[in-house]
Order: sequence, then structure tokens, then C-alpha cells
Amino acid sequence: MTIDGLFEDYYLTGNDIWLLVAEFEEGDVKELELTAENMTTGYTLPPFKFYPNPYGEFYFNVSQIVRAMMPLPNPTIPTSIQQFQFHFLGRYVNPATPVEQQTILKYFVRGGRNKNANLKWNLETNQNLIVGKWIEWTGVTLPGTPYSKTGPAINPIPFPIQEITIRIGCDYKILKFGNSIGGYQFFVFDKWEIKEKSRAGKTNRIPTDLLQIDNFQNLEIESERSIIFHARTPFEAQEVFQELAKSLEVYLWNPNPALPSPGSVSNWERLKLAGSESYENNWDRVYENKIEFEFSKYVTNKI
Repeated sequence: MTIDGLFEDYYLTGNDIWLLVAEFEEGDVKELELTAENMTTGYTLPPFKFYPNPYGEFYFNVSQIVRAMMPLPNPTIPTSIQQFQFHFLGRYVNPATPVEQQTILKYFVRGGRNKNANLKWNLETNQNLIVGKWIEWTGVTLPGTPYSKTGPAINPIPFPIQEITIRIGCDYKILKFGNSIGGYQFFVFDKWEIKEKSRAGKTNRIPTDLLQIDNFQNLEIESERSIIFHARTPFEAQEVFQELAKSLEVYLWNPNPALPSPGSVSNWERLKLAGSESYENNWDRVYENKIEFEFSKYVTNKI
């Protein structure tokens, strides 16, 4: 059998990866069985069965299978790069014909790219998981992380990372976010506003026999808390802000004074994107950016 679509390595799970399995040695094939295993975690799924088209070929999207077997993201322990094993087994129409088998080992990376010139849906073997330029923030010490400026590289020989320095005020907040190719980067803001609002939920009518007694009560109060960041970003750093604005993982550095280790998940508070805006200012060569995040709701105010 021939398997087209997995000739390279380090495929991005967010892009569709279509496989064509064809050209079986003994002719007519009844079905194809695929067993997938995450070799990094040891996790596996029950075998998948596929049936041929009129030309005796099998055509399917393997990235859906891979995404189901990727571990959850972790901002302190790298889980973006995982090795997978695929075992293909073809059964022929004639039950007396021996099955045909083939095994493939490949790496997959959590992430995905939009089409842009010659970009492919896999990474190079010596590419760092950094998008755009690495930003150095004047006067800011970034919390230690396995995903640093020079890595983690897929191969110990990294590409050179372009850098840019941005001056920041003395009062700032640090965000760490997962980028589109499986790495983590930072963005620092020194201008923000926190917004809180509450509204009544359901109201319950209470029977009473005296006019002086109130005959209702609120069953719940819905409260929301969000934070809005503002930044003027140089043209050469805007790609990093765009990565932040479309990231599925954004964490606010909120350390516990008793245990301020960057390796502790509890020191990173996850944010949910509410919306973002960017305006190009070509006479100053900057972008005016605003991005809003909602805080997670940990308290349910209900009777």
C-alpha cells in the first residue's frame, strides 16, 4: 500500500491533514483499519475502520483523530509536541488473502496556520516555536518558563530569533499566551482598566399575609469582571499582538506571594477573550490596540 500525505514531520493539528491510502498489492480491498497511538502519553483509541471509494482508495482527514488524542494545554509543562504512531491494516475482499500492513511514526504540534505564500502545515525540523519577533520589555523580568526566547526548538540547532525592545512603564501586567505553532510568548501592558458589572437574575414571588412584609426575593445575582488592555505597538511587533488576539490560551501572571514559582499553575490566571480592536497609524508607524478579556467565574451567587 502507499500512504500519501505524511511525507514530512511536525504537522500542525489545527490544519486538515488528508491521507490517501491506495495501491494495494493484491488488488480489491474490503476495508482499511487504522490504529492510532500517542507514543508520548501512551494514550490510544479503538481502531478506526474506513471503506474504499469506487476506485479502491481510502481518503480521510487524520488531524481529527490526532486532536482527540492530544493532551490538554499546560502553560508550565510543555505538551505541544507529541509523537504518534499509525498502524494501517488492509483487508482484502478474498478472506484467504493475507492482510497488508504498514506502520508510520510522526510528530504533531498543537497549532495551525492560515495560508500565506509558501507556508506549509508542518514545521521545519530546526524551527523554534516563536512567531514574529521576540519582544524584550525594558525593565520587565518575565516569569521563567520552559518556552523561552530560544525554544523549545524541535531540534537543538535553532533558527536565529529576531528581537525587538519595547519600553514599558513601571506598573505593568504580564500575559503569557499560546501562539499558532505550539509555543508560548509574552505580551506586557502598562495601560489597563478593570470593569465590573452585576445584574439581577431570577426573582421569586413569595406569598405573604401582611403588607409590611416584602413578597419577593432575588434567587441569583450575575456578576462579571473583565480587564481591558491598551497598547501602541510598533509595526514590527504587531504580529505578536495578533497572535495574542487569536490565542486559545491566555494567562495573566498573578503570583502567590507565598509561592511565586512560575512553574506553579496556580500563579497563572486564565483569561477568556471578549474582543479586540487594532487601528493602523501609518504616520507614526504604530498600531493602536485594545483587547478585552473576561475573568473566569468561580462563584455562583444563587440561593
